[in-house]
Order: sequence, then C-alpha cells, then structure tokens
Amino acid sequence: MSITYVFELPTRVVLDLGMILDSGDVWEDVAITMPDITDIDINDCRRLRDNRTESRSTEALLRIWGSKGYTINDLYKVFARLKMIRCMKIIKEYVEPDLHMLETDCLSLPDVITSPKGNSTDGSSFVKPSTHHIHPSVSVYSKKTEGSSWSSLGDVETYVFFY
Repeated sequence: MSITYVFELPTRVVLDLGMILDSGDVWEDVAITMPDITDIDINDCRRLRDNRTESRSTEALLRIWGSKGYTINDLYKVFARLKMIRCMKIIKEYVEPDLHMLETDCLSLPDVITSPKGNSTDGSSFVKPSTHHIHPSVSVYSKKTEGSSWSSLGDVETYVFFY
C-alpha cells in the first residue's frame, strides 16, 4: 500500500520523529517552517506538551499539518530546508525517489535560521502556498526552474529566531 499524506504515516514513524523533535522542543523549528501552521496551532501543541508527562508535540503538529492536506514529500522538503537528515532518513521510504537527492544536496544550502511566524531579517515574510490544496498535486515549495536541482525546494531565505 502506497501512502501519500502526512496523516497516513505509520505510528512507529511518527514516534521515531517525536523522539528527535520533541527533545529540546526542536518541533517548534519545524512548525515555524511549515506553511499554514499558525501561532494558534503551535500554542495548541505547547499546551498539549505542558499538560502531559510525556511530550507528544511532534505527533500533534503532524496531525494538524496533515489535516491541512500536506504530503510526506512536503514534510521531507521541510526537513531538507532545516537540514534534518535524520528525520529525512526516517520518512525516506515514503518519499518519491526523485527527492532522495535532497538528503545530500541540502547540506550545501545556507543555514536557515527561523523566527516564530515572523519575518526574515530583510523584511520579507515566509513563503506560503498561494492556495490551500485538499489534495496537493505539486510540492508546496516547487518552482518550475529548468536545470536547478533545488527547484523542488524553492527559494531559501534566512530567518532570525528569537526566544
């Protein structure tokens, strides 16, 4: 059985991602990089974390984002933007093979420093999809640029993270 959407990821995969992302609240860096994740969504994940002895913020985040129609390929690209190779490897078997090159190619990208749903240091805002897709047929970051191996990631901007 082939799976496409984030909400279809097996429980074991979600728990493995949670082991990495819940530690040190790294899930927040992922959340602010995900298109269509709002401050309300992030606060809901934080409340869940604060009300439980065992943090499951990553699981909640993936459930929320998956309900918005995003695919596992989209998640893989978010991890690539953040250079989260371990997370990419966990979901690799569910990703289209033509995206696997991002595991090595993402290392040549400039570091992405994120800010919580804010703006980059140059004043430009986060890139968001122009329309909401129930069944996205193209990548949330895709740009039709001939000859660029990074066309599937789109423009990578630098952001400042404030705690």
